[in-house]
Amino acid sequence: MRISAWRVITYKARDEAYPRALAAVKRALELEPELNEAHLTLARIKFTLEWNFDGAEKAFLKVLEQNPNSAKGHERYAIFLVMMGRFEESTREILMARELDPLSEWINNNVGWIYYFQRRYEEALVEYQKTLEMFPGFPMAYREQAMVYVCLGKPEKAILSAEKAVSISQDDPYDVVGLGLIYALAGERELAEGIIHQLLQRTETRPMAQPEYSLILAALGDLDKAFEYLEQAYKTHNGWLFQLKVDPNADHLRSDPRYAPFLRKIGLEP
Repeated sequence: MRISAWRVITYKARDEAYPRALAAVKRALELEPELNEAHLTLARIKFTLEWNFDGAEKAFLKVLEQNPNSAKGHERYAIFLVMMGRFEESTREILMARELDPLSEWINNNVGWIYYFQRRYEEALVEYQKTLEMFPGFPMAYREQAMVYVCLGKPEKAILSAEKAVSISQDDPYDVVGLGLIYALAGERELAEGIIHQLLQRTETRPMAQPEYSLILAALGDLDKAFEYLEQAYKTHNGWLFQLKVDPNADHLRSDPRYAPFLRKIGLEP
C-alpha cells in the first residue's frame, strides 16, 4: 500500500524524522532556492515537526505565491488551516486543490476529512462516497468514512467501513487503531481492548499508531491512561497531536481539566 510522505512525517517520532527531513530540504534549497516542492516540505516540517505554526503558514503562503496552481500546496495549506480551526479558509483551499487536480485520490479524500473536522458530517459522508466510487480500493476513505458514520449514530455501518479499511490495507497499524476507536465508540469494549493489546505487541516494529491509543482509552473512559499516552507523544514531539484541537473524537478529552493546558503546551488555543 502506498504511504504518503505526509503520514511518514506526521507519525514518525520527531527525533527520527526531523534531522533527516530538515537536512534534505536544506540541501534541496541550496541547489535550487526556488524549488516549490522543497518549500512545501519545509512548510510541513514547520507544521508537524517543529510546531512552528506562524512559520508554517508563512512557508505555505510562499509555496502558493511561487505557484498559485499547486494543488498539493492548496491541499496541505487546507489541512494546516483546519487544524488551526480556520474552517472557512480551509474549505476554500481544499476545494481549490480539487479543482486543480480532480483525479487525486488524496485530495478528493481530504475534502471529506476537512468537512469531518468541521462536523459537517452529512457533507463529509457524500464526499467519502464519491471518493470510494472513484477509488474503491482506498483504505483511508473507508477508515475516515467509519468515523463519520459513528458521529451520525450509525455504529454498525461504522464498524463495517473500519473493518473494510483494515482488510484492504492488510492490517496497517493506522487502520487497525482506527478500527479500535470505532469499536470503543460503538460500545464494543472487549474488541477495542483487544485492538490495543494487538497493537502494543508490535509497537517495537511499527510504532506510529501509538499516540492514537489515547482516543481509544478516552472513549473507554480511562482518561488517566489516555493522558499518559498524550504525554508520551508530547515528549517525542509527535506530529499527530495538533489534530486534538478539532478532532470530534477528542470530545471525550475536552471536559477534562488537563485538556486545555495540554493544547496550550503544544502551542494551540483550545
